Order: sequence, then structure tokens, then C-alpha cells
Amino acid sequence: MSRSTWTPARIARMKSAIEDAPSVSAAAEQLGISRGSIEGACQRHLGRSAASLLGGLRTLRPSELSPTPPPDMMQVQQTSTLYDAAGGVRQRWVKQAAPKGAEKLDAIREALEGFAEPFKSGYGPSPGPPPTSQAEILSAYVMGDPHFGMLAHKDEAGDNFDLATAERLTVGAIDRLVSLAEPSHRAMIVNTGDFFHCDNDLNRTRRSNAPLDVDGRHAKVARVGCRAMRRCIERALDKHQVVEVVCAIGNHDDASAMWLSLVLEAYFSGEPRVIVRPAVPKFHYVRFGSCLIGVTHGDTVKPAELPSVMAVDAPQDWGNSTHRHWYTGHVHHESIKEYRGGVTVETARTMAARDSWHAASGYRSGRDMRVDTWHAKHGRINRHIVGVSQVAG
Repeated sequence: MSRSTWTPARIARMKSAIEDAPSVSAAAEQLGISRGSIEGACQRHLGRSAASLLGGLRTLRPSELSPTPPPDMMQVQQTSTLYDAAGGVRQRWVKQAAPKGAEKLDAIREALEGFAEPFKSGYGPSPGPPPTSQAEILSAYVMGDPHFGMLAHKDEAGDNFDLATAERLTVGAIDRLVSLAEPSHRAMIVNTGDFFHCDNDLNRTRRSNAPLDVDGRHAKVARVGCRAMRRCIERALDKHQVVEVVCAIGNHDDASAMWLSLVLEAYFSGEPRVIVRPAVPKFHYVRFGSCLIGVTHGDTVKPAELPSVMAVDAPQDWGNSTHRHWYTGHVHHESIKEYRGGVTVETARTMAARDSWHAASGYRSGRDMRVDTWHAKHGRINRHIVGVSQVAG
């Protein structure tokens, strides 16, 4: 075939045949010409050999280079092809690697799935308990520093504690306390902060960078913690017409406290009987008749300063109240002191065991959870306590 017979249309057909054929020889057979004719035409009209053209076309088609698509989150970085003397493909190599930042994306995806898992079904309106509730009293379920995700070993810290234990103790205590509480119309679930032991997978506190003993990745901790809090709210709805949730920001869960409130708000958005307060402010105030109740973790302000903080932050409620009280956590032991202005400041115990640091530092406080009964006129009139030994089994 002379050079003049290679018209642009025939050159295009030749190139197409090479692209579709497994080898140069197969392309020549398809066109009815010799392999040498194709090689010469490619050199004259395309400026490259048929074999190199075949290799270039194959490089631009990653789906043919690899028998199966790359796995999720993987990218083709480099390909190599070995040809035989006839131009056929003998072997191919494909170098794959995760894209930059893929591990971080995987962690983010895992965390988001963990946050969403307990709340996929949502919670719609419910009829509520029998209409025997008392409007003049408020039940306050006080959670002192639950520390979901903390890990402790008995030989080192005195008791075993992990994620499953935290869920069992918290849900078990709330279940018992609900059965003991007065049938009040309104209830509060007071999370005094440090609901989660750690805020991320670094297993360190954000402010002091102190190392933490953690049971599992943050996504796993988030999943179990959210599920436990959801169950506590649902259990309270069995007894009370309205359940208000306050999640204070702790020094272990600066960010987690905020998204915990957000996911609870989203899950119970269809239930008008549940009120979830935003966790953004460091200090929370709940007014009930002549009672003014403050909630904060207690890590940023000394107890003696809290009465003045309350008076400045909530002056109208302060003026209309005669019983003023603060619920705090942080120190893991029980204390209560009354200050001038008729304000009592209380720190709550925790159901969590001691971690290695607290055990080595000599902390030996008791472990319990309680529900207080507040009367709209007379202030706090009753308290029920459930100790860890009552739900440990």
C-alpha cells in the first residue's frame, strides 16, 4: 500500500483499530494489511510507533489497566505495561494509594455515622403518662460527670469501668430514679458536664493536653453516649409530661457537649414534650416558681463567685425568686454550701469510676446519682439517691 493511499479517513480507521485491538498484529489483521504497514504508517503520519500508540491509549484507559475498579477511597497513581515482540500486552502493573487526607476523611465519616446511628428513626409525639402529674413540683435528675468513654482497670484504679459500664450504670440509675420520683408535671435532666471523657481521637484534653484513658474511638463513644442519653429522656417521659434537658459544657467535652444537645434536639424535634436547651452558654438558668436553678460544670468559676454570676446574668429571675441553687460537677465529690444572698452551690458525685490519675492522686469519693424534688413555692423538699452498688449488677 503506497504512502498516497493513507488518507485522513484511513488513518483514523487505523488508529481506531489499534485502540480497540489487543495488539498491533491483531489490528493489522483486522485492517487486512501487514503489521509493517501499520508501523510505517504510524511513524509517517502519527509520528510514533503503533506499539507506543497502543501503550499510550491503554494508559489513558484505567478501567482496562485493572481487572477490577480501585477500591473506595483509592486512586491510581502509576501504571506500567509490558508488551511482547508482536506488540501484545503481556502484563500490567497498577500502583494505587489512598488520596491525601483519606484517613482523616474515613475518621470523619465514621464519626458522623456514629453520631447519627442512635437517631435515625426519630421520635414522634407521644401521649405521655397518665394525667396524674403535679404542676407545683419539678423533678431534677442530676448527672454528675458521666465520663462516657473513660477506661479504668480494677487492679490500678480500684474498679473496672468502660463504655458498656457507663451506659449500664447511667441508664440503670435513671430507671430507678424515675420509679422513685414524684409524678411531677415537669422534669429536668441535668448533665453537669464531662458527659464524654474525651472530645476527639487524640485522647487528650483540649485545654491542658493531659493524656486520657479512653475505651474505643470517638465515633464508638459518641454512638453509645447518644444512645444512653436518648434512653434516659425516653424513660423520664414515662413519668413526666414535660422533660427539659440541660447539657453543660465540661473541661473534657467542650465540643461534644454542644453536638450532643444538637443531636438530641434533632431526634426529639417531633416531640413537643421534650425541650433541649442549647449547650452554647457556660451558665444555664431555669426558673420554676420562686426557685431559680443554675447549672454549670464548675471548672471556670469558684463556687463563692457563682451567686454574683447568677445575680448579674438573670436579674429578673433573681428578683422574683427566693430559692436560688447551683448544680455543678467537675470535682466528683459531694459538697454543698450556702452563700450570702440565699444561694446554695452544690457539687454532684459521679457514677464513673476513678481513672488512673485520680486513683494515684488519692481521690476516693462515693458514686451515686440523685433526683431532687423542687416545689414552686417551698424550694427543694425531697431527694432520692441511687448508689452505684444498686445498679452495678
